[in-house]
Amino acid sequence: MSNTLLPKPLLFLYALNGATLSLPSLALTAIVNDRAAIPVELLSAYGAVAFLPFSLKPLYGYLSILARRYFATHIFLAFLLFLSGVATCATAFVPKHGVALCFIIAFL
Repeated sequence: MSNTLLPKPLLFLYALNGATLSLPSLALTAIVNDRAAIPVELLSAYGAVAFLPFSLKPLYGYLSILARRYFATHIFLAFLLFLSGVATCATAFVPKHGVALCFIIAFL
């Protein structure tokens, strides 16, 4: 059986990403309410789309283990963490009434 523990730098990056999600989520809530002005009837769908990546985390872990067979590093997890950072930065570019962009960013 092989050692499936993540390297310490990747663990630190993963923990840092989780710890810093509170501030971007506060900013995203303000963008959803004020700038994008998502209609009330779409807020439940927005919440479902935003939670979907968290529901898929076990799948991400499994795919990361599979990707490790072909790459020496955890490139899949690093890519997902990079994509999360890009999505966080993308919230600054949500235009007024940009409902569709908010849904895309919420999924990422």
